[in-house]
Amino acid sequence: MKKLIALTFIVSTVTAFAGRQETCECKPLPKFSGKASDGKTYSSTELVKKPTVVFFLKAGCPHNPKSTPLLNKLKAAIGPKVNFVAVTNLTQAEATKYAKELGATFPLIADADKKIVKGFGASNSLDFALLCPDDKKVARTWHGYNRKIMGEFLTELANHKGPKKIAFDLNSVPKGLQSGCGF
Repeated sequence: MKKLIALTFIVSTVTAFAGRQETCECKPLPKFSGKASDGKTYSSTELVKKPTVVFFLKAGCPHNPKSTPLLNKLKAAIGPKVNFVAVTNLTQAEATKYAKELGATFPLIADADKKIVKGFGASNSLDFALLCPDDKKVARTWHGYNRKIMGEFLTELANHKGPKKIAFDLNSVPKGLQSGCGF
């Protein structure tokens, strides 16, 4: 009987952890401002004027170079009506170099002290958030991505003043969870 209870606890714990793909609480938007790889300064106040996607990329994580082409395609598909940025735990000069190494078509906001990362509650590289222009909050966060999560994200984006139709092939997104190194 004790073994059955222990096994049930383990399965429940694993199931709860595996279900930690997203949260949907419309959390307060952390206040931040930072210089990015494109030389511009980005702030939460400015970004939230339209729907914004914020990815978190831990410097040196081997998952980032593998995911950047997909993120570039996603940014292109979403178009200019949505801000698309990433936050990295580097200085502005290092972020500029890293963006070039990755071939990123989106700016990497420098966050060497990880205040922005912590403010959003990002725990791993490839975590991401959607900022809502209506209520100036974090509409939703995801811990990593896969095909299902990306489909949910595109639906959420449309619900938060993003484009209603996006030419993005979900079949190009892996079925298995893609999550990177811990911050």
